[in-house]
Amino acid sequence: MDVVSRTGSYGDNSNDREELLKRVIQARAGDAEAFEALVTMTLSYTRKLAISLVGPNHCDDVVQESYLLVYRKLSQLKKEEAFMGWLCRLVRHVAYRFRDTNPEHLELKRLAGTTTAPQERVLSAMVLEQDLNQLTWKDREVLVLRELLSLSYSEISVALQWPEGTVRSRLHKARKNLASVLVETEDTG
Repeated sequence: MDVVSRTGSYGDNSNDREELLKRVIQARAGDAEAFEALVTMTLSYTRKLAISLVGPNHCDDVVQESYLLVYRKLSQLKKEEAFMGWLCRLVRHVAYRFRDTNPEHLELKRLAGTTTAPQERVLSAMVLEQDLNQLTWKDREVLVLRELLSLSYSEISVALQWPEGTVRSRLHKARKNLASVLVETEDTG
């Protein structure tokens, strides 16, 4: 099954969360259709995270490997409610392993490969990426998980293996740090 060619999304409303929880329970029990539904529900979400970590050129590889890992390790998930945070942790692990084993993977090269985007969008992405790269990895990750992927604080807590209070304080600090970087960029630009 080629999971990366399918579309899907995971929303913030409670019906989505209830449906996701139901599918996680069914998939853990061995229901293949429920697993496919999980993939469909979370695919666009997983792709956004993978793109933020390895770029669009390698996103599909990371997503595919991530879902294979989810399939193999779903029985190890302790709480079904923690699925989204757990999924993020697996995607991050696969993406970091990919980056470690592909040292030629350069951020600028990645952006240059996105020829379908308008010139201004590519330039904006490059500037934002440069600004984000000035932050610590902790600041970048918590910002991506909250602002780009809209994870809840508890889901981020699971993904990063931090207490929820730490997530809230790191997010506050990360936002302040990014604001400072953006102000510096405007002043020098």
